[in-house]
Amino acid sequence: MLLPLIAFGQSYTGPLFDAHAHVKPMGAGMTNPMGHRSGYGAPDDDGASQANLMDAERRAGIKGAFLFGQEQLTLAEQARNPAFVFPFVNIPMDHETHQLLLTEDTLAQIETQLKTGHMFGIGEMSLRHAPLIKKGLPETRHPADGPIALKIYQLAAKYHVPVNIHFEHEYVDELYRALAQSPSSTIIWAHCGDAPASLVAAAMRKYPNLYADLSCRNPILRDNPKKQLSLSNDDERILPEWKALLIEFPDRFLLGFDLWVPDRIGYLDELVAYDRNVLGQLPLPVAEKIAFRNAEKLIEIKP
Repeated sequence: MLLPLIAFGQSYTGPLFDAHAHVKPMGAGMTNPMGHRSGYGAPDDDGASQANLMDAERRAGIKGAFLFGQEQLTLAEQARNPAFVFPFVNIPMDHETHQLLLTEDTLAQIETQLKTGHMFGIGEMSLRHAPLIKKGLPETRHPADGPIALKIYQLAAKYHVPVNIHFEHEYVDELYRALAQSPSSTIIWAHCGDAPASLVAAAMRKYPNLYADLSCRNPILRDNPKKQLSLSNDDERILPEWKALLIEFPDRFLLGFDLWVPDRIGYLDELVAYDRNVLGQLPLPVAEKIAFRNAEKLIEIKP
């Protein structure tokens, strides 16, 4: 059956949903090397005007956001925007080592928060993250199939919520083992693991519980050679392998903007325009699923 298409050069104009958003404490000490470009907050505030960001997202046609961060911050934003903000349970981190605190105590804390009914997922859980040289952050070194990680996926299945994980594709064998041992868990692979389309396709064909968000898969937030990870060519046409993959699995991809530090916040309008252009090159039913319907469906899996 032929699906309706949007002509090339005509952007998708429907609703969007940000499935990868962050809130951080004000004045947390992380500087903005590029200056604040759009009035979202002072350059030395780490996520300083997150409330303004949520408002800006609404003005940009975004209808909701999965929000990652400390519980008191995400719940405060949810109270301010109850129909827009959908908090995820935060995984605590050791601020000296920047490694996650994957312990039995953390498991108990996660379950306590899930029991409240105010949380719509778990994450972003930074299991295997490459070092962030500009931010002075080391790599994180947690196997996707580690014992506590597996128990977190089990908790997510028990409470019918997804888990968003940051996991570099170089360790994909660990991810495969985790997916195989957690068939009832919905796992969202942040940034598609920075993986090529062929690897994402192989993983999704093998594991129906694997989803992925498209945050940072653009030439706007990435410097070379990371530009090679974008969904499109320099002429703004979607790459054939990504187009085929998104059409093959229209129910398993989510949008995301990952505006987690001030130097990214000013790029919101450019990111929205980029994603609308990419979506405009897909069949309209596929574009709508990726743009917002898949995220809304994941919210509805809560009992």
